[in-house]
Amino acid sequence: MSGSSDVIAPWLLRSKITPPRQLLSVLPRPALVALLDKGAEGALIILEAPGGYGKTCLLSEWKDRRQEQGETVCWLSVDEDDDADTFLAYLAFAAHASGVDVSGSELMSFEHYTEKNALQSIYQLLSQLERHPSPVRLIIDDCERLSENVRHSVMPLLLRRLPENCTLILASREAAGINTVDIEHRGLVVRIGPRHLRFSQDELKLLWGARVTPRQLARIEDQTEGWPVLVRLLLSAADIGEFDIRHIDDISHNDSSITTYFEQKILSRLDVEMRHFLIKASVFDDLSDAIMEEILGVPQAYPLREKLDSLEAFIAPISGDDGGYRLHPMMRDYLLHKLEDEHSQEFQRLQEKAAHWYSEKGNHVRAVRHALASKESRLLCDILDATCGLRLWLKEGLIEFRPIDRMLDEKAVLSSPSAGFMRCIILMKSGKQYEAGVLYDRIIEQHQERFKENELLSMSAFACKIMLSIYRGLYIPIEEIETFEKSASETASLFTGYVLTMKCVSAHQCGLFHEAIGHAERAIAYFRAVGSVYGEFYIHLHLGMVDWLMDAEHSHGAAFAQAKDIIRQELSYDTGVKPLLEILKLECDHEALPLETKQFQRLANVVVSLMKGEGWLDIYASAFRTLSEKQYGASGLKEALLSLESFAAFSSKNDMRYLLDICFAERSLLLAASGRRDEAVAAFEKITGFKEDPQSYLHIAPWRAGEAVGEAALYLLGDNASKTDLEMWRSYRDLNLDRGNKRAACRLGALLAARSGGEDDLGMLNRSIGPQFARAFWLCHDAMSEKYDFQGAEQAYTNVRDVMRLVQGKNEDSVGTVDQGQSILTEKELTVLRQLATGQSDKQIALVIGVTEHGVRYHLKNIYLKLGAQNRLDAVQKGRALGIPAAGSI
Repeated sequence: MSGSSDVIAPWLLRSKITPPRQLLSVLPRPALVALLDKGAEGALIILEAPGGYGKTCLLSEWKDRRQEQGETVCWLSVDEDDDADTFLAYLAFAAHASGVDVSGSELMSFEHYTEKNALQSIYQLLSQLERHPSPVRLIIDDCERLSENVRHSVMPLLLRRLPENCTLILASREAAGINTVDIEHRGLVVRIGPRHLRFSQDELKLLWGARVTPRQLARIEDQTEGWPVLVRLLLSAADIGEFDIRHIDDISHNDSSITTYFEQKILSRLDVEMRHFLIKASVFDDLSDAIMEEILGVPQAYPLREKLDSLEAFIAPISGDDGGYRLHPMMRDYLLHKLEDEHSQEFQRLQEKAAHWYSEKGNHVRAVRHALASKESRLLCDILDATCGLRLWLKEGLIEFRPIDRMLDEKAVLSSPSAGFMRCIILMKSGKQYEAGVLYDRIIEQHQERFKENELLSMSAFACKIMLSIYRGLYIPIEEIETFEKSASETASLFTGYVLTMKCVSAHQCGLFHEAIGHAERAIAYFRAVGSVYGEFYIHLHLGMVDWLMDAEHSHGAAFAQAKDIIRQELSYDTGVKPLLEILKLECDHEALPLETKQFQRLANVVVSLMKGEGWLDIYASAFRTLSEKQYGASGLKEALLSLESFAAFSSKNDMRYLLDICFAERSLLLAASGRRDEAVAAFEKITGFKEDPQSYLHIAPWRAGEAVGEAALYLLGDNASKTDLEMWRSYRDLNLDRGNKRAACRLGALLAARSGGEDDLGMLNRSIGPQFARAFWLCHDAMSEKYDFQGAEQAYTNVRDVMRLVQGKNEDSVGTVDQGQSILTEKELTVLRQLATGQSDKQIALVIGVTEHGVRYHLKNIYLKLGAQNRLDAVQKGRALGIPAAGSI
């Protein structure tokens, strides 16, 4: 450093010529450093971005790096009150501090400056810089604070006469407003903006490390759009435990550090007109030219439009024919909550206006969202009817439906067919098929004339009817579903994915597995093309189930794996879909390991979840039969029968006739296996319609009902079965085998072989059976062993023999290890039941088990479902009767 301190004005502050201290660790940004290095070869580098984009941090890092390479780098931070004389004095002071010889120039003394000789002062400084032996980089930070005089008089002259060995670097929160035409056309200017300064995905990975999953990281990237200060604030909040990634959507209006930053560093720097515009604009996902002109009253020629381009960091232009802009997600969220909290009437007015506007334009999803935000139920119903509520479900799933439904009272629902059908879907997806059916009938009766006049409503009604029937397990001919496809209207095309799904489910329930696979493959192709993850998930469920029943081991494993991946990657937030996959996989495990009880408690919890959530006949039948059979092995007949009572009540309440038949058949089977024949016969006779016309029943009933009824019937027939009965069940077995249903064929085939003792039945079973269907011998192992000599005359039937040995091995291994005291209740539920028996209140029970009173009520609901109890006293009495927990503990 040259010169002496006596020529330096005493009021010059070194803090203005020193980069601000960085308290946060600096993330290396080699791509940006390389861009600065390239710019240093020219005359000017301009960094333009709002606060929080890391301009100062980046330049500070770059300054240190260039100084280490032997260059001279000067730093100056501008203040609003810096006039031309002050600015030049500090610029000379920065050069002096960096090693430039300005001695004898009196540039830092501030004694000879006047407006008249400012030009001379600039030339004097430039002369000193030009004589410096190494390259000089002049960094001027906070250029948005430059006074008008400095911006328009000093800066142009500096640029025009800048020596060859100098580069000027300007950092500004807004457009620098400096004329660069003379040097820009010569390629001497490099511009760095928000798109360069945003954190990339790789940089976000480095910052967050292993604390978030790839999906969560993608959500952070979507919300912050790489705005460095927002990422830093989230990191800081996470470090001190004040930020939960699950609440990323709410952080912009709940985190004080972010709201303060938006107010003090962004909004306070905008003029009043711009602030008001942005607050109103936050109502919209996108600000098309049409929205700005027709709703917000900002025509294209309006001066405010010209200012928007300078706000690139948080309001970005939209490419495409419609033009316009969109707000940064977190900024928009903050402004929207500000509008709702501080100007509620304006918020509602804009939401209603937006709902009408989008509805007129045919954008039904956004119209409904704005109507929902306005909290005007009548408006919401009108738009639903105009757009067809089921079309919204088919496109968006239940995510949009549930908040809409919560807003509507019964009167509003009954007045709007679309709202009524929407609630029907939600009820079906909540395990309330009967309520859905009652509501459907009321809607049809009340709006008959409207269905005649409106094709879309008519098709929606038909779609809802089909879904109600299939969820209940009622027979729907494929030809009836294909009514949609036979229509050439544009309306029919809206239901393409729905029709393919219903055809797949209907074919599956009817046991037409080859047809179901064909429909499934077409549905998956369609859903992938339109991007419907929900549609694809449900098809993979059915495809996995069908492949397993057909003994296509590799295929069913792949389909279930696909469904699992969709849950993990796309539907992790939806707690209703996971139990659907879990119960099917648990059923597969039970079929191969019928005596295994390790997953008994998990199975019980999944079944409870299904009874409170979505399910249809296949799902419920899978759940109810699997759990009751596991209970039979783990806890005994009494608890299995109790659960079947609860399942039967559920089936009856939901008007699911065939599911109720399955419960009666399973009850009959377990009673017969326990030697209680009279009770088994009584249970079997409750099956509706089978005794009167077995052939018609088996023709119309879902295959799961036919299988369950067949097992119970064959077990009850015993060794004295008539030839007619055996032939009927052989015919049904063969029908299932022809359709590819090996599981049903094996279950029925094992009982037929056990009852008839015939080699034809044994041969058919031998060709079908495999270790994955070991459940077929669960209740007929001993009868088979008595009838056949697999070491002698029947030793050629190796498949039957090997699976029989496998089940026998399981029986031997299980002796003394199966806990006959295992309960369907969890430990906490047992504790709650014990406390109930002593008369404890919810508050007292909560203290005992360490949960809230709400948690106690949650456990009580599960206890009622599992025990089939109506109230607390009933639960205690049923627990005592079953020995749950052990006698004397309650």
